[in-house]
Amino acid sequence: MQSLTLNLTYTFDLNGSLPAIPVMAAYSMRRLFPNYTGPQLQIRRSLDNLVAELYLDARANYTTLQVAAQPNITNYTDILDWMSVSNSIVSVNIVYDQSGRQNNLMYCNSNNRPTLKIF
Repeated sequence: MQSLTLNLTYTFDLNGSLPAIPVMAAYSMRRLFPNYTGPQLQIRRSLDNLVAELYLDARANYTTLQVAAQPNITNYTDILDWMSVSNSIVSVNIVYDQSGRQNNLMYCNSNNRPTLKIF
């Protein structure tokens, strides 16, 4: 019989009014923790299958788009333009775990990936 020991040092309480709860994973379309500096999503554009890392702020505003071998896109309008070029569909490959535990949600089946809608 194998045993598993978990270090439950990560806690989550947005406003300080509740007892801190140990967190195994934290997913959101906005940045949940001030010290989290990674992307929230890995996305894929259907037009050319380019993959990019999408960073959002605490209000769920797009702040940075990192596309391999290209300069970072940091202008909101340019990020939207990249996503909507030629009516491309943008699907989500990975939703990153913001707790620091690397429990990322990965969508392996391309038929079941969520899509981002551009408004």
